[in-house]
Amino acid sequence: MTSLAGTVVTQDGKPTRITLTPKAVERLGIQTSPAGAAVKGGTSVPAAAILYSADGDTFVYTSPEDNVYVPAPVVVADIIGDTAQLSSGPAVGTDVVTVAAAELYGAETGLGAGH
Repeated sequence: MTSLAGTVVTQDGKPTRITLTPKAVERLGIQTSPAGAAVKGGTSVPAAAILYSADGDTFVYTSPEDNVYVPAPVVVADIIGDTAQLSSGPAVGTDVVTVAAAELYGAETGLGAGH
């Protein structure tokens, strides 16, 4: 899928790669935060970063480079306050989207297209 704001590329066996223009990132207000070390091992991310697919799978969007976003599956072990403790997910230090992740999901899945 291509739009004025960026592209969504899906490749067999690889996660979707969403590339946005800097203006689109600014307009959406996308913010990221590095994953931290969890209290009981694993990693931690802000709970706001966790998304649920239509199938009930949990994931976050990572940002491996500027203006590029890739979904990554996670397993939530616990939520303490506003922090999700993950038993499986991105490595400590990986940038995860904390604001506007739902908009990325909409771009990836085509939700809201044509509206």
